[in-house]
Amino acid sequence: MKKKNLLSCRPGQWLAALGLFLASYFLSASPEDSPAITSIRLEGTNVVITARAPAGIKRVTLECRSRLGAGSWEPRAVTRLDGAGGEFTFRVPKSAGLELLRVRADDQEPLPSSFYNGTNSFVGQPVSSGGLSAVFGGAPTAPPGANPTAEAPSRDVVESDIWKINGDTLYFFNQYRGLQVIDLSVPDSATVKGVLPIPAAGEQMYLLGADHVVLLARDGCGWWGGESESQVLIVSVSGGAPKVAASLPVKGFIQESRLVGTALYVASQTYQVKTNGTNSITWEAGSLVSSFDLSHPEAPLLKETLWFSGSDSAIAATDVFLFVAVTSQDNYWRSIVHCIDITAPDGAMSEVASVSTAGRVNDKFKMNWANFVFTAISEAPANASTTWATKLETFHLADPSAVGPEGVFKLGQVTLGNGERLYATRFDAHLVYVVTFRRIDPLWVVDLSDPVHPKIAGEVQVPGYSNFIQPLGDRLVTVGLDSLNSWRVAVSLFDVHDPSAPALLSKVALGQNYSWSEANTDEKAVNVMANEHLILLPFQGYFTNGYASRVQLIDLDRDSLALRGTIDHPCQPRRAAVHHDRILSLSGQELLSVDATDRDHPQIKATLPLAWSVDQLFVQDRHLIELSTASSWWWNGPPAPALRITPVNQPDQVLNELDLPNPLPVLGAAVRDGRFYVAQGQQNSWPLPLGDGANPNQPPTNPAPTLFLSIYDVSALPDVKLLGETSATLEPLGWSANFQVVWPTAGVLVLTGGGGGYWNPWLDFGIGAPVGGVGGPVGGGIAWPIFWGNNGGRLIAFDVSNATAPKFLSDVNLATNAWWNYSPAYTVNGQLYLSHQAVEPYPPIVSGDKDTNSPPADYWVQRSFL
Repeated sequence: MKKKNLLSCRPGQWLAALGLFLASYFLSASPEDSPAITSIRLEGTNVVITARAPAGIKRVTLECRSRLGAGSWEPRAVTRLDGAGGEFTFRVPKSAGLELLRVRADDQEPLPSSFYNGTNSFVGQPVSSGGLSAVFGGAPTAPPGANPTAEAPSRDVVESDIWKINGDTLYFFNQYRGLQVIDLSVPDSATVKGVLPIPAAGEQMYLLGADHVVLLARDGCGWWGGESESQVLIVSVSGGAPKVAASLPVKGFIQESRLVGTALYVASQTYQVKTNGTNSITWEAGSLVSSFDLSHPEAPLLKETLWFSGSDSAIAATDVFLFVAVTSQDNYWRSIVHCIDITAPDGAMSEVASVSTAGRVNDKFKMNWANFVFTAISEAPANASTTWATKLETFHLADPSAVGPEGVFKLGQVTLGNGERLYATRFDAHLVYVVTFRRIDPLWVVDLSDPVHPKIAGEVQVPGYSNFIQPLGDRLVTVGLDSLNSWRVAVSLFDVHDPSAPALLSKVALGQNYSWSEANTDEKAVNVMANEHLILLPFQGYFTNGYASRVQLIDLDRDSLALRGTIDHPCQPRRAAVHHDRILSLSGQELLSVDATDRDHPQIKATLPLAWSVDQLFVQDRHLIELSTASSWWWNGPPAPALRITPVNQPDQVLNELDLPNPLPVLGAAVRDGRFYVAQGQQNSWPLPLGDGANPNQPPTNPAPTLFLSIYDVSALPDVKLLGETSATLEPLGWSANFQVVWPTAGVLVLTGGGGGYWNPWLDFGIGAPVGGVGGPVGGGIAWPIFWGNNGGRLIAFDVSNATAPKFLSDVNLATNAWWNYSPAYTVNGQLYLSHQAVEPYPPIVSGDKDTNSPPADYWVQRSFL
């Protein structure tokens, strides 16, 4: 081992001559085999020191102190060499403590070399977003992390989602039902193998090996016991039926999370109590970061928690750092990014640095760490809050395993999109793509190859803006909104092979009028499949024939996009993917198996119901009768009213399902003596259309029935049989009408209730309806009546003594004379009782010759009546 003593150095070390920063020169009187500082220069707010080391050196440390002969030497930066020697550079922030500089070299390390061989260089986006094959040419998108070595394997960084497919099993964290485990081995015959019923609890889920699922469940009522507001649930799925194996509390409302290897990191929004000297209590909002060791799923451990003042946290992660951006306590439009060391595989963590950005960091795509450089993209109001500014800033951030306090310091910045709001961003190797918007959408390409001098390489302007960017080698796919023909979901394809001249190759807009997609706020909703040359994008929008919820198939070629067919859902679709030879299209209510051999005309081959509306519930022996009433308040048309039979202890296991033959909404239902009675009718939610030349005072000659009563045999469940039905033509039942069933006698069923009423002067007074409707154009339209609520007062009787031939008996409407607020009805000895309220003028009070006690004129009182 070489030894060189200079300025009392230890064996195995050399000390270069001193570099006097204030004098702006350096001294080096060492022999050729000694380390030396060769130059010192200012670069912005940083000091750049270039040094040289001979062969055989393993580590070089930059040290400094404030003045000659006073104070001790402090390490400021460390670099490691492979023993070949040569020239290297340190870059540190300018400070008063840099009056004197020196470098110290070591030809040996205190620990084995394998200790320093972990992942320490990162390229690309730190958050995982799914790999894509670079079938479009150009450089492939780099993975978030260097290639792992045998001595220090890299850990995968995984983001949560509402669904995960593992082999032929689909795990779906359904807001309507909870965790559903679905067998996909034959997509056209998919089946639900098990359900863990925790509806409306969250949408963050992870797979943990082959036998466990992790659910992040949030609830403010402590539903899982204790006082915890949220829970990490470890669910065993090895036996088919999911069951909770373990749970750990999480304080506050869960916002974001990451799974790194078997360590789970959860950021939640909560409050902590603070007291001051006067013993007064204040509540401070902040983000709580909790780490969990899930290496033993049946016995998970809460490892550590870190508290950061500030709300609205956004997080990003590599297998080295967890970045947590919170709002500054002093300025809402600035973020503090906390840099947390998460290299410990068991979830142990510690904050190593924090970065204050120029503006607000809005989401995970605006943070990146690569090659010891942390980059943040933020926006903030500018020019006295009259406009907006976006800034990209770079900071030196060393690997936490580096020996010596290198610290965090700013390298450079670039401003772009002045006066425009910041939207989508995406890092890809040494480039970053940024979208800002005011009236048009500039797509900026920023070159980060020199982090000290980041620069705008190019830009292209297109209408609208993008919310999400997916790099594909020398192509980009973006999802956003197009502003040319109303606001519609748009997918764009860009050529970025020349960063100085990005170009829009193709753009498609979805829907005919306004449209929206979940992908505009959550990129996991869009599925870009480069190998399949296909994009699957769920969306909703208005068409000429009404509102629709669909999954759009889009051809993805190297230089073009093309709209193909759609997959229709009755409610909002959430996800879609290719599995075997089928497209699986998922909503909260159903899973569709689709044959898309002809992409212009995809064919639904099978529908697996996952959730349904249960508006009324009846218990009959060991079964439940679940009734979907099919309210008319649906954008894209009401669903069919249906009857489902399930076991009492398994309400999601449908034993029998019956769509009611009449499509009208269910207005009332009851079970009595093994019979199920269902009343259906029109709720009069909309005004009456008036045709050209029609006489509003002339009733139709053959009016259609407005109320239907059906009777089913439910004495031998799960079998259900229709026994009889009848109908009646009545006056309008009122808007949002609903009825209670009462029994004055054994064979008489009375519907009591009703809905809001309306006053139609065009009909009541026989005056002519406005031409074209109220406020409408000449030549047809709708004459809108005047609506008010009367809360029931309708009594409709049926003879049901013969279930196979029920008969309408009578209709009494008590709500025709300004009576209102009717109570539920009760029957006693064949009589029906209910109460109501009314308002009437107060009668005068006359006493003697002088009327001094009468109330003033127009004095009204409210009374209640039985």
